[in-house]
Amino acid sequence: DSESMRRPILTCRGMEKFYESEPDDTWKECIAQAFLVQRGGTIVRDPARCRAAMNIAINASLLDRVPTGLGVYTEHLLSALARLLVHHHDIRIFTSAARRDAFSGCPVVPIPQFFQPRFGVKAAASRFIWTQTVLPWHTRDCDVLYSTTHHGALWHPRRQIITIHDLLPVHFPAQYRLQHIYFTTVLPKL
Repeated sequence: DSESMRRPILTCRGMEKFYESEPDDTWKECIAQAFLVQRGGTIVRDPARCRAAMNIAINASLLDRVPTGLGVYTEHLLSALARLLVHHHDIRIFTSAARRDAFSGCPVVPIPQFFQPRFGVKAAASRFIWTQTVLPWHTRDCDVLYSTTHHGALWHPRRQIITIHDLLPVHFPAQYRLQHIYFTTVLPKL
């Protein structure tokens, strides 16, 4: 039946304003609108229907000056999130390697350059310490802290979202000794 074919695109709390299906939208229209957003378009809805703005902090400390792999993912993700969220929410991006024009006017909070992955194990240790001490202090007033990698803050007072890209450290502990310790001891506590 055509009524069962009409489905809203479900999103997390606060994202409904970007695509909320109308009563007469078919499932094909919902998909078309979602693809429009994915390709960089925006959908303007009546602001009166939108929930209160959220204060979102984004930990992009892994982003490098010359991104590869996770850095490319992070840049594309931040660009898309900024385009979708900047007009409705307060967003702060914590990174050392941002091209300021890439994030649609979102404020970038600079962090030390030596956190970039190109500086190796010392950078990883510094990022971990910063994420556990400095980041929670600077983001204590946010509604949500989103980390584009698995680096979350143990003592953060608010909700967190982290992205786990793969589980290699869990399955191959000999090759990823330090990450294995992190994945098996710290990550479960987030």
